[in-house]
Amino acid sequence: DENIGQGRFLDLSLANNTTFGWEELFSFHHIIFRHSENQSAPISRNKIYPVRKSALEIDLDQYFRLQDIQVANAKMENLHTDPWQNNIFAFKNSVLPNIHPSWSTDIEKIWRAKNTEKFEDVITEGSIHLDINVSQHSPKELITVIAKQFKSKIDKTYHARQVALSFEIILSDTDVTFSASMHEALELYWDGIRQLPYTDDEIATGFGTLVTLLYKLTLEEEKDLSSILPSIYPDIRTIEILVENGSHHRMKVSTESITESFRQDIDSFLNTEMYPDLQNKVEIIYHLCETRRLFDFERFRKLMVEQMIPLQILSYFDKEGLFRSDKVLVIFNPFIVEKLHATNMMLAGYTKHFRHFDRLISLHIDMLDEDLHVLMYVVTQRLMQKQRPATVTFAGFENDPRGIWEIPELSEFCKRLLKVGFISILEVTTMMPSIKESYDPMALGALEIWLLANHRMKREVRQSEYSEYLLEFFPHLGYYNQLHQNIVTNMSGVTELDIKIAKIRGSRGNSTQVQNMIERWKQG
Repeated sequence: DENIGQGRFLDLSLANNTTFGWEELFSFHHIIFRHSENQSAPISRNKIYPVRKSALEIDLDQYFRLQDIQVANAKMENLHTDPWQNNIFAFKNSVLPNIHPSWSTDIEKIWRAKNTEKFEDVITEGSIHLDINVSQHSPKELITVIAKQFKSKIDKTYHARQVALSFEIILSDTDVTFSASMHEALELYWDGIRQLPYTDDEIATGFGTLVTLLYKLTLEEEKDLSSILPSIYPDIRTIEILVENGSHHRMKVSTESITESFRQDIDSFLNTEMYPDLQNKVEIIYHLCETRRLFDFERFRKLMVEQMIPLQILSYFDKEGLFRSDKVLVIFNPFIVEKLHATNMMLAGYTKHFRHFDRLISLHIDMLDEDLHVLMYVVTQRLMQKQRPATVTFAGFENDPRGIWEIPELSEFCKRLLKVGFISILEVTTMMPSIKESYDPMALGALEIWLLANHRMKREVRQSEYSEYLLEFFPHLGYYNQLHQNIVTNMSGVTELDIKIAKIRGSRGNSTQVQNMIERWKQG
């Protein structure tokens, strides 16, 4: 009704036995809520559709971005071995640490609870003004100064955590001003964490970190993250996290901060006798990637809000200093982070799990015999230089729930290895701790290949059985050595390209994609 400026509700209910709906008589296009001419002031767009996103919208953005990444990851899954594996042999009695008690179900319920957010909170125009002297402080001191001022302002703001606050940053002793993109980044940090149960002190420190890094970014002609991070984090490194929907996400973090977030009792679980590198604590992430087994939750959440979240946000600034908000994916909640590892494991697979990965050969069942011959030739040259024999791992079965002794095609492949004498270049066995030079329970030696080929490998083999197997196996070695010699002595002119092709087929098989890659290599 145009005269009174109000809508009236029309009841269009039809009887239950109606065979057609109202929309079958009239094709609705849309409903119009007419604007009254008697209204004193127009309704601003922000009153209907807020500029700032609610916590729910941020969660939805994160969900859909992670879905996109999951699809992309699926296309890449055949290009590398699976890095998201724990190495049980790096721990005493081959038993992983238990899930740390700090990750309790009661704590998880609190962190996963969705608070009811009022529409008015998102459109409330609250603002916090920070006036900072930056030139008097080192970067780490500046983080503390900003955090203290931020915390003071938050304490004085009524229900601050419920409101989508904006921030005005004044760097009073410099000519530097924060751009609109930088203020947008600060608002994203606030909107993403304000409804999560981080403490005000943790949020303040993270905010101080982000402001300090943004200030450092303004001083760079080319806005390159790698040039500013070392001034605050000399030991910065890139890590990969796996979130609960199965997609993974890359970010920067300080090495020292990672190790400081480990559970206090982690040392008591480590098998440093077999893996001496574990004495350097950061090496643990190569062997144990599950966050709930590796980290104390209180420490990990502090690492997330004070460092990992600010550095994630900062990574979305391009070299012109523009914030790429359309591409942003920031993980705010520590409970959705299931696993974490060093990024250099992605292409190397889980070779850090092996005690002697420098002599490890990756084999794929789709390899050609000529590839096996090339690898035999290469290792033979190493053996002539008095280096140790090789060990073997099988590519393509990283996600297979079966044991290797339960996979028929692997047994058939091992028969092929015997037929060409491949086991002649391998350690005799990798499964006897008494032979320290060759002991590597994640890899396979000649005896293990022989057992697989003859369907005699099983889940658990007692050391006494292994001794019996060795006595039975030794008489056959001469025969396989002769097969190896017949092939290698007739080989000549093995090129670097031959070796490259053998290795790529050994890690990825002989798919169409690999064949096309090899053709491009041959064409130069």
